[in-house]
Amino acid sequence: MARSVTERPDHPRPGGTSLPGRVSPRAPVARLSRGARLALLALSLAAAPATVLFAPRAAFAKLGPDEAIGVATNEINKVEAEIPAAITVKSQGIVFRSAEQMIADGDLLFRLRDYPRAILVFSQIQEKYPDNKPAYAEAVYRSGEALYASRDFLSARTKFRVVADRGKEPEFRPYASKAIARLVDIAMRVDDPKDPKTADEVLSRINALPPGDVDSTILYAKGKALYFKKDYDAAKATLTSVGADGGFQHQARFILGVIALKQSQGGKYKGAVDAFSRVTELPGDTDEHKEVVELAWIAIGRLLYEMDELDQAVLAYGHVDKSSKHFDTRLYEEAWVYVRQENMEKARRALDLLSLTSPDGPYAIEGELLKADILLRKAEFKKALETYEKVRDDLDPMRKRLEDYLGSGKTAAEYYDKLTGTSFEALDGPDALPPIVVKWAKEQQDGALAFGVVESVQQTKELLAQAQEMLDKLQAVVKGPNKLKAAPELKATFEKMFALVNRVTRARVMIGEALDSVEPADVGGDLYAVREQRRRLQKIVAALPTDEAGFAKREEEAIAQWRAVSQDLQRAEVMLQTTQAQVDALRRYLKTKVTDKGTPIPAATLEDYRKKLDEEEAELKKLREEIAVLRKQVDIGKAQIGLGDARYLADVEAREQYRDLLEKEVALVGAQLGGDAKAFASKAGPVLARARAVEDKAMAQLKSLDGQVDKQLAGVKATLDAEQAALAAYKDQLAKFDDEAREVVGEVAKRNFGLVKDKLTTLVMRAERGIIDQAWNEREVRKLILRDRQVELKDAERLLDDELKQITNDGAGFE
Repeated sequence: MARSVTERPDHPRPGGTSLPGRVSPRAPVARLSRGARLALLALSLAAAPATVLFAPRAAFAKLGPDEAIGVATNEINKVEAEIPAAITVKSQGIVFRSAEQMIADGDLLFRLRDYPRAILVFSQIQEKYPDNKPAYAEAVYRSGEALYASRDFLSARTKFRVVADRGKEPEFRPYASKAIARLVDIAMRVDDPKDPKTADEVLSRINALPPGDVDSTILYAKGKALYFKKDYDAAKATLTSVGADGGFQHQARFILGVIALKQSQGGKYKGAVDAFSRVTELPGDTDEHKEVVELAWIAIGRLLYEMDELDQAVLAYGHVDKSSKHFDTRLYEEAWVYVRQENMEKARRALDLLSLTSPDGPYAIEGELLKADILLRKAEFKKALETYEKVRDDLDPMRKRLEDYLGSGKTAAEYYDKLTGTSFEALDGPDALPPIVVKWAKEQQDGALAFGVVESVQQTKELLAQAQEMLDKLQAVVKGPNKLKAAPELKATFEKMFALVNRVTRARVMIGEALDSVEPADVGGDLYAVREQRRRLQKIVAALPTDEAGFAKREEEAIAQWRAVSQDLQRAEVMLQTTQAQVDALRRYLKTKVTDKGTPIPAATLEDYRKKLDEEEAELKKLREEIAVLRKQVDIGKAQIGLGDARYLADVEAREQYRDLLEKEVALVGAQLGGDAKAFASKAGPVLARARAVEDKAMAQLKSLDGQVDKQLAGVKATLDAEQAALAAYKDQLAKFDDEAREVVGEVAKRNFGLVKDKLTTLVMRAERGIIDQAWNEREVRKLILRDRQVELKDAERLLDDELKQITNDGAGFE
């Protein structure tokens, strides 16, 4: 059970001896390098209990005995008079954003391409505002668009079907035609063309619409569905009717160009070129339309290349500028046009620009091989050899690594488990796969769908982990000591009441300080012990906040303390990352199996080093897990800062102890001492009794307010418990889905990795063949040069012989 904000703690430590809202994390124990151990030691020291006290300050000047009695009495009377007004003080509660505001938030996130958060916002609208039908309808459609943009096509199809099914409702009608168009897009992406059930479903929806509801968007959807079913003539007739009103005229004309291409006979592409040219006549008024126009120009360039109209092909490719995401396609294909024109210099410049603008793009490796071929044809043998060897040296280790991975006997389920790891273990670990391998595997047959499932599982795991984290924080607030975090509208009331109680304590401090001035120093026995305890507590209770500024300062200092702990955690994480980088570097070094001087490292030594690195990585993993636990506890601690946290529970104990000690001391003074001390004690007794009565009155009001908080939180706790149960159900559903998808997706991934291995093998063989061609061509060129030089030498010798004979003949005639 959560403790009341007015209840005494079980084992109090006056003034607070722990971090505010502290959860007492366990400090990690390291067996790492000295630097890592020092970092974690600093972390554990930072996370260890730290005293949270404000420096005692003089709240008021020293008063004489009689003056202190008067001031304290007046302060107590004021507190009593202010209690009724304090109860009526209200803070502004949580202001929930309206459905319209949340739609604007989701739209902004969507435009920023932060699709996961956009999906979350639109889902919250559907959950919180089901009765706001316009907002609900828009949220359903927009969540479908966000899911589609994030390539979660199957989930998007569920949303678009809801919109299409409810398209006759006025709130859903504006989105119905676009939803139907999206259903066709998804069908073309995920359905088998041999079994176009979804296309038939969409066509039946369209045919059931009244003629007045069939706009250009619906016509576009119908035309695409017919195209998907390979009914090209019907698709052509429908798509020709698509106008500009739905925003799909560009796409419709592009599909008409594809249909014209499919219906071309014997390589006669004039009709297809004309069809694609009609796309380029439309304005690129949006990013999507501009991309369609660019794709049309690329299609025209390809067709003109096939028609051997090379100059026109170059002009077509020239319409795709460097701001286009298809600029790399233009450069690579344009280079081939220049090669066909025998213009090697321009082809090389295009490929150089490709390597600069898209070094990791889909054409990067093919472009390098083509560049090497061009260098070879230009007889630049050294540069050609360097290029071939670079491609081979980059790809061959990947090929061997993937070959070893595929030959390791892993099952399809193990492939799935590897790809759905929360840290995407396909890119991490001793049998890591390079990113380009995973990327190419996604691009193979069914790869987009299979890896889309993998990414969806990863994203779902992350979302469930985030939801659990948020739920843990809410549970810590609602069921922890600081319940007021869950009832912010009562914060000002509680703050005012705590301030009044602390002012009563301050009045007691006035009496305590005045008592110090009249008591003799040389008292003994119980009186001495009580006085020393009271004086130690007096420094603490004198610093308790009594106004809004004091409470704000206390909260700021608590936040600063947690921030310092968080920064220590961050430094420890950086040190762990540095250590991990060193381990990775050592592993790469050991793979060479030679020292810096080139001498082989003994196998036994290598194995010993690897074992030590494995132990080090195991320690790093353990420390990362412990830091993650600490990070979670820090977040929970931050969430509990405020009225009712551990410091305020300690305040209750400190106040009560000080009150009891001061009353006991005054009674002992009245009984054991005489003179001014006895006289002061007789005056102070009634004032302290009055202070207790006023304080009890204020505490009774606080307990009443505390009961209101408990009543408010009862529903919240029930909701959180229901959310926890729902979250557990979601985790179970994900586990079942994992089991179902494990074999299917794993087999696709395994097959696709095999296809990637074949692709790598082909590229490596092309590079090695280029190296052989380079050596052969260089040999042939050298042979030609040698032959030419031999011919030149023979000619020179013949000339010399002729000259010698002439000289000899001339000499003989002279004789």
